Amino acid sequence: MRVSVAAAKLGYDSEASFSRAFKRVIGVAPSHLRNAGGEEQS
Repeated sequence: MRVSVAAAKLGYDSEASFSRAFKRVIGVAPSHLRNAGGEEQS
């Protein structure tokens, strides 16, 4: 799923603010997880 789609579905007006919040909570950028196929790599 594109970051912009996820942000909109969760009520964020800004893709950037969603990405910052995601990284703060999860620990990695949403694009990192998307590029890794949804699994965090070490």
